[in-house]
Amino acid sequence: MLVAFTFWQRHLENGSRRQPLLKVSMFKNIRFSAIFVLVGCFFASFNSFVVFATYFYQDYLYLSELETTLRFLPAGISGVSAFLTSVVLISFVVSPALSRIRGFYILLVGLVCGIGSPFLLALPAIPPETSYWAYGFPAMCLCFSAEIIWPVSSLFIAEELPQENQALGGGLLQTANNVGRALGLTIGTAVRTSIQGNNNGGYPGDADLLRGLRAAQWVNVGLAVTSTAIALVFFHNLGRH
Repeated sequence: MLVAFTFWQRHLENGSRRQPLLKVSMFKNIRFSAIFVLVGCFFASFNSFVVFATYFYQDYLYLSELETTLRFLPAGISGVSAFLTSVVLISFVVSPALSRIRGFYILLVGLVCGIGSPFLLALPAIPPETSYWAYGFPAMCLCFSAEIIWPVSSLFIAEELPQENQALGGGLLQTANNVGRALGLTIGTAVRTSIQGNNNGGYPGDADLLRGLRAAQWVNVGLAVTSTAIALVFFHNLGRH
């Protein structure tokens, strides 16, 4: 159905007076297409990191809901702050920065932070009983990466498309975000289940559960690295916007 929809929209765009829902010709722009893959992979990693970190604290360490919430507090504070001040963030922080610093460098900072969060929880060299402040706290603080990637990506879409197509581009970007989150969690869960095996890991300190959760976090690292590679290949010359 997706293929048929694509051909139908292409027909409407090229051979009909009717307006298509989706202008397929927009995807001839390589960087325009690449930004959707980048956003999809990044948020696949970010969303899965949060989910499997929750499993680590609640199922493996067997912490209470309150104790788990406290460990996510640094990520929550940055997320809520960004939500409440999103207009201020984009208007007075991100946009001015993009006018002075190459957008590629800002994008790269966000992507590297996105790699760091799951990487800290995936390392087998860090014993699970290590203090939260040694690796859990910095992993949560790095979650602010999402608040860098999204504004930069949105501003890129606004810059790349003509005004009449900007709303469509923004909708497609949000779709890439949501599809990436769903696919990332699906892939991570499949990897975790295959590594963990038949052991349900329903008790604290279970070694199979820990291996499965770390494997899922390595998947998240790989997805974030993929986003970074896309940025290096397609957006290394991203100028000032």
